[in-house]
Amino acid sequence: MTVRMKWMPGLWIACLLVTSASCFGQASPTTSTQQRAENLSGVVYSADADGTKHVMSDVIVAECLSGFRNCVMETKTDAEGQFSVSSKQNTRVHYLQFLSPGWSESQVTVRLTKDAGRLSVTLVARY
Repeated sequence: MTVRMKWMPGLWIACLLVTSASCFGQASPTTSTQQRAENLSGVVYSADADGTKHVMSDVIVAECLSGFRNCVMETKTDAEGQFSVSSKQNTRVHYLQFLSPGWSESQVTVRLTKDAGRLSVTLVARY
């Protein structure tokens, strides 16, 4: 009986490690796109199988460093799916990340150019 009790905590720890490793090993898919835009504002949509678009509210919009490192939440989309990021980075290329529960993470590399229009981001349902 004392042997079982001695090994029981080790068994629980091993089970927890296996369970957590399997959870962390399942990365959700990420979509990566590149866009040109006049500024860092736009709209976020979801799309049905038939191509019908629906605006998405409360999507987290984060700005990241190159390679999508060190992302910091900047804003959320409003009820019409609109967002606007006031970047502190003085560069022509920006890295934006879009996150919403139940949807795949979207990473958009944005190159700022005049007369390019607004950003349009479509999120994909996570399977």
